[in-house]
Amino acid sequence: MSPLWILAALLYPLAGVIAAMVPRTPSVVVRFWMATLALPALAVALALPTGTSLETAYLLLGNPLAWTDLSRLFLLFTSILWSIAGLYACFYTMPDPRFRGYAACFLASFAGNAGLFFSTDIPQFYTFFAVMTFSAYGLVVHTRTPEAVRAGQLYIGMAVLGEMMVLSGLIWLAYSGGSLLLSDAPAAVAASPHRTWIIALLLFGFGVKAGLLPVHVWLPLAHPVAPTPASAVLSGAMIKAGLFGWLVFLPGGVGAYPGWGSLLLGGGLLAALGAAFAGMTQTHPKANLAYSSISQMGVLTMGLGMGLNNPEAWELVTGVLAFYALNHALAKGSLFLAVGAAHAASREITRRWVLVGSLLAALVLVGGPWTGGSLSKAALKKLGSHAPEIWSGHVGWLLAVSAFATTLLLVRFLFLQWESMKHASAHSSSQADQGVLWTWGGSVLICLGVPWLVAWHGGIPIKSGAMGLDQVLKAWPILLGAVVGYGWLRRSVIRPSIPAGDLGLWVLAGSSAVARWWVGSVAPRMESVDLYSDRAVEMLVPDERAAPTWLDGADRTLRGLAWAGSAIMTLSFLLWWSTGS
Repeated sequence: MSPLWILAALLYPLAGVIAAMVPRTPSVVVRFWMATLALPALAVALALPTGTSLETAYLLLGNPLAWTDLSRLFLLFTSILWSIAGLYACFYTMPDPRFRGYAACFLASFAGNAGLFFSTDIPQFYTFFAVMTFSAYGLVVHTRTPEAVRAGQLYIGMAVLGEMMVLSGLIWLAYSGGSLLLSDAPAAVAASPHRTWIIALLLFGFGVKAGLLPVHVWLPLAHPVAPTPASAVLSGAMIKAGLFGWLVFLPGGVGAYPGWGSLLLGGGLLAALGAAFAGMTQTHPKANLAYSSISQMGVLTMGLGMGLNNPEAWELVTGVLAFYALNHALAKGSLFLAVGAAHAASREITRRWVLVGSLLAALVLVGGPWTGGSLSKAALKKLGSHAPEIWSGHVGWLLAVSAFATTLLLVRFLFLQWESMKHASAHSSSQADQGVLWTWGGSVLICLGVPWLVAWHGGIPIKSGAMGLDQVLKAWPILLGAVVGYGWLRRSVIRPSIPAGDLGLWVLAGSSAVARWWVGSVAPRMESVDLYSDRAVEMLVPDERAAPTWLDGADRTLRGLAWAGSAIMTLSFLLWWSTGS
């Protein structure tokens, strides 16, 4: 297989962005492009040998695009989930008048997400990370409702904060190590005299994307307002970009960091349990699932803490966390898509099948017997021997408590799903509804089967008893959580008490209060400054009425061409390419 497939995996969705923004492109072509956006990347993940590189002397610093075993696993589940969500979105957005804008943001976000796994130097990595982050803003605010705008404000604010921390940490890292290659990054962080600050910046910078406590606040507000297929990739795939950044840049395999290990274990446990409790009080199923993602990323953060404590176990830790991320991505994506499938189900029997499929995906997520989730939980439990001394011997019980809490949360989700379907108004099944249901059904089968295939062919150890009846006994936290959760729901013990967004609402309220104080108290005292600033603005930006007629006409023309910006960017890229080569 040619290395040029790497370039195809990135250029194919980017070309789709331009096609979506050209008004004359037929809608069916745009939908086809969105449904197939990840197929070249999936082909690379399945067929291109690890270590294959593509020379790109024309791109940024001229370093090649390549990938590793870790990148292969991340690209595999990322491209699978984006493929499912893209096909699902083709049916989901059929009546949407803003479909083209959604498609452009969707395609651009995937290009950035996939590009991370081919990056070999810091500029490449950060460029793709930024493209993914800022393109996703269009997915969050797509509906333009007041709730979506508010969630978008918090998302973009947190995204900029995270980007600032990531960029600061990467610049500091490059300055300290004298190299921009990703392969040199862990050793450069370990050798830097500013190691503590770099680790802190990278942890919290990537933690914004990964839902790390306390910078998780954008998730519960963004997911309920985003279109369902966008929620699936936001929580299933893009959130894992933060984990990938941790595994690539942190110096876990270079030295032991018990302090950071203990901090991440404690913070991860707090997120796993606290987010589960917050999710149990939600009334919107997608807000419930958003807190579930925060909880599961807390479990992954605990595993990262074990890896930072023992450098000899770092390679094992990265493999286990990547496999855990694969299970979470496919199962959580299926659960989010189930929310849309519930609205598409028009008959009673179909609604019951949606509930059964949601239950199966939930079992994968919590590590139910005979699922890929049970394999990942068992592998994570074995890492307990590598935890800091204060945590050693307790990791198994902590994971059991986390599984119990997650089960309570997902029992609540299943209850919300059934309530939404039970009270839904009857409607005739359309072709779009049928497409949504069939695509979602495929996602359930994929989240059940793909983890086992990866485990068998990817070197994940599977015990001979992995399919035995003793797996039911080992699932006692799940069984206990199901019984307790059902009992609480029957007695109506759970009451909504924690609003979606929790701390993020305080951030929005505080920023609004500061803005009102500024406008009411500070701005009136700055009249003299305003006078000079107004004169400066008049000099730099002349009155629109005085603009030449031809310039005003050109401005109206360009504003009427939705694809003009993309065309200019593409032309600039081609000129850069030609001059570089």
